[in-house]
Amino acid sequence: MKLKQACYDPAFSRMGLKRFGPLAILYTLVLVLLTLSNVNLGQNRYGNILTSLYVFFQYTLVLNFAYAFVLVQLLLGDLYTPRLCYAIHSLPVTRGGWFGTQVIHGILSVIPGILISGGLMAASMTRFRELIPVWMGVSMLQYLFFLGLSLLCGVCAGNRMGMAVLYGLANFFGIVISWARLKIFAPLIYGMYLPDARMLLCPISEMVTKEIFKTEYLQPVVRAGEDGPTAYFSCEDVASMTIQPDGILTAVFYAILGCIAIFLAVKLLQKRKPECAGDLLAFPKMEPVVLVLCTLSAGVVFHAVSSLFDWSIGYLMLAVGLVLGYYCCLMLLKRQVNVFTGKSFLPLAAMC
Repeated sequence: MKLKQACYDPAFSRMGLKRFGPLAILYTLVLVLLTLSNVNLGQNRYGNILTSLYVFFQYTLVLNFAYAFVLVQLLLGDLYTPRLCYAIHSLPVTRGGWFGTQVIHGILSVIPGILISGGLMAASMTRFRELIPVWMGVSMLQYLFFLGLSLLCGVCAGNRMGMAVLYGLANFFGIVISWARLKIFAPLIYGMYLPDARMLLCPISEMVTKEIFKTEYLQPVVRAGEDGPTAYFSCEDVASMTIQPDGILTAVFYAILGCIAIFLAVKLLQKRKPECAGDLLAFPKMEPVVLVLCTLSAGVVFHAVSSLFDWSIGYLMLAVGLVLGYYCCLMLLKRQVNVFTGKSFLPLAAMC
């Protein structure tokens, strides 16, 4: 039987709307609530709308990060059940058509919420309305990156736990590298000092640090508050507000990466075998890389915990974290708890 060649299938679309439509409605409601709670000067007589917008931009970023992960967990859930995964391969529609329908659903699901929030902002703001289309565009670009990354991780994973591991590594391994560089390796080198605490290879950190707009204020105005004299700014104290091209270009750059991730996910889906459903990873060649990354991440997290509590056993905690992270990840990869063998200890010894 010849397969139907299409990147969109109406039957899958109707089924997807029934199954995952409530999640898109929930995203819209949360975004509207964030808009009403942040872009509202009625709560504070001397509130600064620009400060509220800056906080709102960060909340939107976190919301898009979480929503893309949860949505893809549901959209690609059929790939993680052996029976349903074999069913996808036996349908008269190509896997590309099934996957393309999921991608279109993922992109369209956030548009109503962004449009409604933009309309509410336009109705409540009397100044700086030029930031509204900027926020709408940047929010969509950021979501496109997280959606593409989630889809790529979802295709490379064999179950939901594997997707969560890959998505976490892709977004936060840069923090692990930065902490190891500043707090673990630098103190071991005599006379070495690294004042730059900037996160490397961390998409969320890059999007937060690259501000979308910049505000310059007049001299601070001192007004009496309930707890005594307090100096803060109001809208009348704004000298100028300029939109920063660097922040917009950063969002465009990550959106392009998201599109590349979607393209790679489509190609990998064609090579994905249905018998991998249920495993941690869909491609066995990725197992050594993920094992090393999880081991290093666990060690650095344990070291960070000891530093936060001012414990003087940072390197001991690093070793404990390496061992726990290695064997926990190995259990997930092998799908068994009997992994404590001499052969399994050799890679851990090599990493330590």
